[in-house]
Amino acid sequence: GATASTPQEMVRNVTNMQISYLQTSGTTFGNAASVSDWSTVTAAQVTLTAESAFARASVDNSAPLSRQFTSTITLRNRVQ
Repeated sequence: GATASTPQEMVRNVTNMQISYLQTSGTTFGNAASVSDWSTVTAAQVTLTAESAFARASVDNSAPLSRQFTSTITLRNRVQ
């Protein structure tokens, strides 16, 4: 039988993570479903969304602060 997995928090207050990919034939990043050939992927872009631990940190004290952090990584030996 299959074992059930339990998600484990790695970084506190990260509420979302998105990964998109750039192929040699493309000019924009797309999701994994849009990748037709993984050997043509030259870069990946990771976006993390984080929220403040304080629930009333916004300007009007009604919600936590939310910020996005994006990093683009080129894959070795694939960029010319």
